[in-house]
Amino acid sequence: MGLKWHAGGTFLVALDAEAIVGVAVMSFPGQRPRTPLRRRLVLGVRRLTGVLGLLRWVRWRNVLPILRAMRSSTSIPEPHGVLVGLAVKPEHQGQGIARLLLDAAHGRSDSDPSQVGTYLYTGDIRNTQIYARFGYGLLGDKSAGRSFTAYHMFRRRGATGPGS
Repeated sequence: MGLKWHAGGTFLVALDAEAIVGVAVMSFPGQRPRTPLRRRLVLGVRRLTGVLGLLRWVRWRNVLPILRAMRSSTSIPEPHGVLVGLAVKPEHQGQGIARLLLDAAHGRSDSDPSQVGTYLYTGDIRNTQIYARFGYGLLGDKSAGRSFTAYHMFRRRGATGPGS
């Protein structure tokens, strides 16, 4: 199993025999994209045109409360990194890949003394228990009716587990 950072330390990829089996996406304060603005605009327009056809099917009255719930209502210590996403292919789950990704992501975040920690949110209450094992504490939750609850969590730099 190999781990490799891509895009200036934004994407951490877990590889098994050159096949991607997991990924962690991080965002850090002051991080500047490596892709030139012109190229980002072209890519953005291409993606947008693909999404526009789907917008007529969106029930905005359901989406907007979810977007509001994803915004934290609690104050998060600054500056902090953000664990934007973590995913492992289903057939590779339970093999410690998420642990490898999280340990490497935390190592990168913890190596920057200017950062106080890492923030994330999840929409699954079971994930809060998993992240707690890695030193994340629950800051609070925010609901979008009965359909969705976002759980906002924070891990102080150097934390290793519950109560750190």
